[in-house]
Amino acid sequence: MINQLIRWLLLCILVVSSLSLLAVYQFHDYIGEVHSARALPLAVVIGLTSIAVAI
Repeated sequence: MINQLIRWLLLCILVVSSLSLLAVYQFHDYIGEVHSARALPLAVVIGLTSIAVAI
């Protein structure tokens, strides 16, 4: 029961963070130096959550 809850929670975190990263890159006037402060932590969360889901 608790394993299923953790799995769904990780999947929800993965989906929300992926959508947030896509929203950062959807800016028409994207400036890498300005938005990298928002994109880098999201990329790290997505990577670590992907590893946790795969395990």
